[in-house]
Amino acid sequence: MLVIFFHAYARWPQHVPWATAHSEFPLFKYGWMGVELFFMISGFVIYMTLERCNGLWEFLYKRWLRLFPAMLIATVLVFFSSDLFRERPAGTPQWYDAIPGLLFLEPGILSKIFGVDFSSLEGAFWSLYVEVKFYLIFGTIYFINKKKSLHVLILIFLVVCIFYLGKYLGFLTDSNFLIKILFNLLSLNYFGWFCIGALIYLFKKNGAAKYLIGACVLLPLALELNTGRDPGALIFGMGVFLIFVGANSSKALAKLLSRFPFVFFGFLSYPLYLIHENLIIAMTVKSRLWAKWLPDMLTPVPGMLIVTIVAYIIASYLEPSVRMRLSTFKPFGSFRNGRVD
Repeated sequence: MLVIFFHAYARWPQHVPWATAHSEFPLFKYGWMGVELFFMISGFVIYMTLERCNGLWEFLYKRWLRLFPAMLIATVLVFFSSDLFRERPAGTPQWYDAIPGLLFLEPGILSKIFGVDFSSLEGAFWSLYVEVKFYLIFGTIYFINKKKSLHVLILIFLVVCIFYLGKYLGFLTDSNFLIKILFNLLSLNYFGWFCIGALIYLFKKNGAAKYLIGACVLLPLALELNTGRDPGALIFGMGVFLIFVGANSSKALAKLLSRFPFVFFGFLSYPLYLIHENLIIAMTVKSRLWAKWLPDMLTPVPGMLIVTIVAYIIASYLEPSVRMRLSTFKPFGSFRNGRVD
């Protein structure tokens, strides 16, 4: 919901200036840090998933089976509804704009390969591209050396921090070849969040304080690489981190987060994330035209409700159906279990 608040109330002042009048409110302004929370959760879950897999291909297949069905449905929905929502900030997509999301591959890479100007159907897809890079890199490292895999991942992130320092001090520029590889192609500047999530998983699993200390040490580095020096972003980021740690160490907070609103939105969070941005902004514009009695601050609400309902239908019915059909396709033979973590 943090990311949805950011997109609805802060991200698009040029399209919905009346709805973004309060964009400086911290929950709206820094809602984009919901992505960093998503990355921490991913680091937690992926380490746990890797422990349950026999090999890299099994792991990658399970992750594909987890991500692809909702992406396929979202792609069809967004593409074929775009003519009904011409107020979309991203505009009307071309048919080939569906390809980056379905391949989980950044448009820029495809553009360089094919010489066609690819775009993502939804701007929010960018984090999935980063996510898949993490799967490939950490999955490969893990099955080469399970015991040292997280150490290697943290070391990689620390090397990236050194290059970032060199860039900050003026020794390197954005055009530097290694900077382009580390930051643009591999997106390693986001890997601190995955490392933090994995460390908190080990802290919860083993109870050893060293993992929590390690996560706390990495936090300021991850914040620096992704938030710059905005004091508000730093404070908000630390708050997100504390909530994540608390959810995995405090029974009281875990019980609170197990209540209906959190469980409900957690259940449909992935399809909701995929489809929400352009649809909510387009419907915010329509709401102001069709429901003039609605206060400006509430004009995003109808769109938010509609995409929530659609996301629930996807998560409850469409996504499981597509996944069940796709699960019969096992390109690398039968795995130990058919479970999708």
